Formats: sequence, C-alpha cells, structure tokens
Amino acid sequence: MVRAYLSPVDKVNKPSLRYLQVQDFFVLGSGIPWTIAYILYARQANIDKSYGMPLIPLCANIAWEFIYGVIHPNSLGQVISFVPWLIADVPIVYWTLKHGPSKWEQAPLVADNLGLILTVGIAMMLAMHLAFRRSCKNIEDGPFWSAWGL
Repeated sequence: MVRAYLSPVDKVNKPSLRYLQVQDFFVLGSGIPWTIAYILYARQANIDKSYGMPLIPLCANIAWEFIYGVIHPNSLGQVISFVPWLIADVPIVYWTLKHGPSKWEQAPLVADNLGLILTVGIAMMLAMHLAFRRSCKNIEDGPFWSAWGL
C-alpha cells in the first residue's frame, strides 16, 4: 500500500522503507500541531461568536488540503495529515457561516452572501492550486510552493 503513494522522485530513487518512514514521520510530526491549531480555531470561533479564520485563507486552505490530501497526495503521510485538516475545516466553516454575517453588518452585501462568497472562493482557489500544480515541472514543487510561496 505504501508503494502506491511514492512520489516520482522516490519511484526513481527507490529509497529504503526506513527513509520513507522518516519522511512520513516529519510530515505527520508537522501535521499534528496544525490539526490541533484548527481545532482551537473552531473552538475560539464558537467562544467569541465570530469566525476563526479570515475568508481568503480559509478558502485557500480548504482547496490546498483537498488537492494535496485527496486528489494528488505525494505520500501516505500527506493523506494522513491533510485529510484531518480538511475535516477540521468543517466546524470553522460552520462558525463562519453562523457568526460571520453579524461581523459584516457594515457590509450587507458580504453578510447576506457569505455562503456564496465561500463557495466561489473555494472554487477559485481549487482552480488556482490545480493550475499552479500543473505548471510545476516536478510533482513535489506544487504542494511545496503553493503552501510556502503563494
């Protein structure tokens, strides 16, 4: 099963299982604190009766996690890390839709259309991340540069 998630570079280099385990350990090691952060975002959004994350980064995160955790993962570690982030986004989106309109009273166009804004924003970010991934020469460059460079 692990071999199904080898990146093109790993397929050529054929690293040892130990190397692949260490590689996945580092992905998972960074994934656990991020998952905790997402849970705390949702918790704080509920406590504050607000939304826990700005709209554009929320749309970008959902798109990135879906593309690199579900559609184009480079390793099993990415699936195990990124899919929980995607699931942890659900309560953040819920609190955004529930409490967000009251935070946008000064802009009724935004307050009245927050669901549509999130839907269109996620769709646009999906298209952007997919286009970016396809423009990269190397499959590993897509998730790296779209996470750190954009």
